[in-house]
Amino acid sequence: MNKDKIAAQLYTVREFLKTEEEIYHSLKKISEIGFKAIQISGIGKIHPKRLKEICDEFGLKICATHIPFERLKEEIESVISEHKIYECLHIAIPSAPSKYRSQEGAIAFAAECNEIGKKLKDEGITLSYHNHSFEFKKYDGKTWFELFIESSNPEYLMIEIDTYWVQFAGANPEKWIRSLEGRIPLIHLKDMGMIEDFRQGMFEVGFGNLDWDGIIASCNEAGVEWYIIEQDVCQRLPFESLKMSFDFLVKNYSD
Repeated sequence: MNKDKIAAQLYTVREFLKTEEEIYHSLKKISEIGFKAIQISGIGKIHPKRLKEICDEFGLKICATHIPFERLKEEIESVISEHKIYECLHIAIPSAPSKYRSQEGAIAFAAECNEIGKKLKDEGITLSYHNHSFEFKKYDGKTWFELFIESSNPEYLMIEIDTYWVQFAGANPEKWIRSLEGRIPLIHLKDMGMIEDFRQGMFEVGFGNLDWDGIIASCNEAGVEWYIIEQDVCQRLPFESLKMSFDFLVKNYSD
């Protein structure tokens, strides 16, 4: 793993990104941790050009974004323009709207993602889908995720696996990563551990119970390009959590 390919998901520090001033100081802190890249999500209102200027000042590449499905359907030209400004080649859909969370919905959602993905590919941008846990509900022996992936076109849709949510659903992160070889440019790294008896929670990478030797090996085999650290809920200041995860990955897995 090249440490410059380890990115911070801004959703982790969303409470510190509500104004342009907060965005500036938060990106400065992220760069000081050692990050060279970010994924945009959960950020306050700021002009794309200004955001790009701040990222350039601190040597941060915008490697990917999370864009809601509805916006991709209704404002795709605007989304494309923003990503040209960002010089960003990856968009991920953060989740499927609730109306698609059924056996038939998985197939219908895949068809719509194919259409969006084709438009983005024509502009040099790759579309991915980010999982949570609902995707692992089974319908006639197949999970929603399996139905969705089988119904989507790998030419137009990639997958952004989230290690925590795969494990949360009772599935195997390594197995899923390997099954998506050549189709998983982005991955969300977050750990799972026990907060108290019978209650698990999100932890910094390397500070929970996931098998990181196996996960990183499977990422290398599958061709993951960007290793994105995210922690929806932190037990300490989010910037401290990002540093703990970043330092663990650099110490144990960087080239």
